[in-house]
Amino acid sequence: MTVPYTFADASQNIALAELDANFSAVGTTDGIEYTAPYTNSTIETVTAKLSQTISVMDFIPNNINPATTDVSGYIQNAINAAATSGASTGYGNVVYFPPGNYLINETLNMPGSQYVSLQGAGGKVSILNWNGSNNSAIVLFNNGSSESAVFINQLGFQINNSQTGIIGIQTCKTPGNAVVNLCITQCYFLNLDTALQTNTETDELLFLKNYILQYTSYGIAVLGGVNSNYQIRDNQFRLGSPTSIGIYSAGGSNYLIQGNTIQTASTGRGCVGIKINSVYAFSITSNYFEVQGTNTSGHGPFINLLSCSSGVIESNYSTGDVGNQVVNIDASCSNVRIGPNTHAISGGTPSYFVNIGIGATNIEIDGIQTVLGGSFPTYNGNPTFCTQPSFIYTEQYYAKGVGTLNIPSSSSSLIFTGSTGQGFMVTADQVTEGYSASSIVIFNQSGATNVFSLGQTNSNFTISASGFNVFLNNGVTATRTCNYVVTRIF
Repeated sequence: MTVPYTFADASQNIALAELDANFSAVGTTDGIEYTAPYTNSTIETVTAKLSQTISVMDFIPNNINPATTDVSGYIQNAINAAATSGASTGYGNVVYFPPGNYLINETLNMPGSQYVSLQGAGGKVSILNWNGSNNSAIVLFNNGSSESAVFINQLGFQINNSQTGIIGIQTCKTPGNAVVNLCITQCYFLNLDTALQTNTETDELLFLKNYILQYTSYGIAVLGGVNSNYQIRDNQFRLGSPTSIGIYSAGGSNYLIQGNTIQTASTGRGCVGIKINSVYAFSITSNYFEVQGTNTSGHGPFINLLSCSSGVIESNYSTGDVGNQVVNIDASCSNVRIGPNTHAISGGTPSYFVNIGIGATNIEIDGIQTVLGGSFPTYNGNPTFCTQPSFIYTEQYYAKGVGTLNIPSSSSSLIFTGSTGQGFMVTADQVTEGYSASSIVIFNQSGATNVFSLGQTNSNFTISASGFNVFLNNGVTATRTCNYVVTRIF
């Protein structure tokens, strides 16, 4: 049997040539026939069958341990063979990394326009261990012509020692080339400076279901202003450095950033979640951000927009001490809609939920911004409110009282105390007779208290206020069990 590549071990070529000669004598084209175990399957040679996938182990000599010896040259030979195959067929080829660790001293260069893809057996199963110089990329798309319709799937990228400035995958390092339709899925990135760095021009990128752990600068860095059509979805970013950014873009258009988790388990790490600069047409939805610690001025914001336009921010959830704002929108932004978002306070209280720079135009708050576990000023700037109320607080103080009160005959019970400039919706019911009452309670800036009844079913069950204290009143001449819910609306 012969294979269409030159083995690193020359003795293998001699032995296989002898086998081929022997088996050819019985009438097959290359020695051994292969028949798939399916009805009406095609008969082909073993050589043809095995050459359908290029394995890096086809190029690594038997006497070399790829986990302890630099195999970057052998792997580059496998990639080049896939490029040659792609050029001859027009269909491209896949380079497969069987389970194991592969020590890499030199950057692996992906060829242009030959549709070469890299396939591992799992993000923590097939691992490229970088052992080369600082400030390098493990895999680089940078060969002048367009590289398109390729994927990198289920591979691990990590440093072998303590190198710095290492990028897992980098595209278009030198201007003048392009990568189009690049899919990176289910990969594992550990202890790198940046997992993925794309430069001008990288278009139609899918970064999906990857795991990025302990990154120094960025989880993803998009550098260059003409990149477009990005989907960054369902990834895990954990344990960034004190100055790191989970997802960063310095320009482009048509971005979907959805379902990502940017999380830290130690104080002072992973300070900024998502930062985009000069991006047109974007959607930042359903992401989760968590940071611990109490140094408010040094953390956050969760979402930071600079000179961006025509976008949506909604259905995001953040928790912990995220800094001065949960969402920051600078003065050069325009046409941004903010739908419902939620922040749970722990570790520290931000200055604002949404901070809007003076000069920003058409910033709409079109949904309830919910604060769990406390309260802080909702916004700074001049947004347009499309839905009222625009903010709801559910505070831990009220969670202690929600439930049941036994109010004695013809008396009142205190349910909560507010403060100047706050407004609440109060709803309650009296169990025995089935009475109910609802009111809006407002403590205005002058210190006056206003109670606007939304309705009550009987005069013997009411809601009232005295000063900043709000009461439930039981007018029945017997003790009655009552339930209530308090929701802050501004």
